[in-house]
Amino acid sequence: MHEDLLESIKRKSLAVASGKGGVGKTMTSTNLAIYLAQRGHRVGLIDADPLSDITTLLDVKEKESRLPPLDEIQSLDEGIVQIIHNLDLIFPQSKKGAEETARLLGRLYEEFPEEIDRRYDYLLFDMPAGVQEQENMVYLDRMNQILIVTNPEPTAHVSAGGYMKKARDSKGRDKFLLWHNKYVEAGDVDFNPTDVVGNYNRNVLEEDRLENVKTVDAARISPDPTLDLLKSDPSIRLNILRNIIDNLQVMLELSLPLPPPGGTINGKGYRIIRYYMKKHPRIQNHGTYLDELETYLFSLMGREKKGHFFGTKQREELIVYLKKVEATPLRKELVVTYLMIRGRLSELENAERLFSSGSKNTLGEAFHYVDRVLIQFLVTCSREVQRIPLIKNMASLLLFNFILLKLFQSETVHGLVMEFIPVKKDGRNNPVRDRNRQIVNLVRNDSVYKRKYLDLVMMLRPVMEKQLSQIVTAFHLHPLLFMESHGKVNRAAYVKLFSNFLHETIYSGLGITVGFKYRPVSVAFRKGADFVLHHMEKTGG
Repeated sequence: MHEDLLESIKRKSLAVASGKGGVGKTMTSTNLAIYLAQRGHRVGLIDADPLSDITTLLDVKEKESRLPPLDEIQSLDEGIVQIIHNLDLIFPQSKKGAEETARLLGRLYEEFPEEIDRRYDYLLFDMPAGVQEQENMVYLDRMNQILIVTNPEPTAHVSAGGYMKKARDSKGRDKFLLWHNKYVEAGDVDFNPTDVVGNYNRNVLEEDRLENVKTVDAARISPDPTLDLLKSDPSIRLNILRNIIDNLQVMLELSLPLPPPGGTINGKGYRIIRYYMKKHPRIQNHGTYLDELETYLFSLMGREKKGHFFGTKQREELIVYLKKVEATPLRKELVVTYLMIRGRLSELENAERLFSSGSKNTLGEAFHYVDRVLIQFLVTCSREVQRIPLIKNMASLLLFNFILLKLFQSETVHGLVMEFIPVKKDGRNNPVRDRNRQIVNLVRNDSVYKRKYLDLVMMLRPVMEKQLSQIVTAFHLHPLLFMESHGKVNRAAYVKLFSNFLHETIYSGLGITVGFKYRPVSVAFRKGADFVLHHMEKTGG
């Protein structure tokens, strides 16, 4: 291959890699490709991972099935599925293992280099997970950048570190971009969720440690329902309930008082303790609670519990802090409400599945229980909100989510939204969600869809507002309303919340985030994608 042609292709090439599967590598490469195509770049997405399935993610299995086997392809056009304008999925045929992946990449470089260089501005390679030489490492020297996808947990970081070490040792690559999926700030003692190299080195033998590499964080993508493929079949009621649980978790965090100044435990120590308390909010016995906290801390450090983690004075200080937590206004009611609703989630998920078989009463009874628990807590919040202004916004949001829960217990309202989700027939002639049509509508910002969506919002908005007014009046919840500065109900805020909720519900579990303009995860993704793009343009191979 001509050296100039090879260099031109290299400048356009990004390897999206990971040390292990299950970290969201394929989802990341696919969303990056869609985003670049939206920006007007011509993009080729190459599925080089035998264990990934971009065609399933994008719901184009039927189109892929019409392609000839990889060995029978005579032209590049024969091996392409167009996803949207400017984006082609290249050679998506199923690959049984390393040999087929190597053959795919070999044919791309050896038989079609001039065509891919002419047709595409960027080439994104969804690489196989792991450090296999034949189908992975051998091609890294043909990549402008290597983007390693990981999650904030030890095994993912160890795998990512192992990938970097293999790439450095075998190919001399010492610079990597890191993409952190499902990113959350951790409270672990020895685990920094962004320190991939440090976490790797702490978990391997000294001779295997990774030195002399440069890593740059490209993105930190928080968990989001649109990226959770377990929610690929939208359940409106359960999505609302999950939002309520998230809502209560934030309130639990806000209810934790600040640690005492000048204590025997430093600020980092209290951050770890507060992190544990967010996950374990119920305090039944101070001594038992501290013992369980110490067990947690020992386990984080990989040590067997022997004696106490805290000294006598520290335990005394922590008991004072636990009493302060318990005395926080609204804390007791908040903990009870959170645990009761969280405990019913599994039951409600089962009831939803049973409902599809006709068990409507079971589902209704389960949600009526949640209704009672929530309304009791909201009444308490309404009385306390003036005394605890810190909770005002979250309590107001909780009220809105409760209104949604009541609203979508109506089969009529529920049916209107479910009918808005496009369906198609599967191989057994059963109706299934048409994910591809939804993805295309979302990415194209389709005008017909937008008009239908706005019509749906306008149809349901008065129903939502009536439900809100009735419940607020019946239970005297006026202090929990979102208000404008001049004392009127902020209708615009409720319309925006309602519209955002419908949009999220309709598209939950698609695995696509680039079509959402204002969601935090989408903003973070665009920022990360622009960073990767800038890095590729700046380095130029």
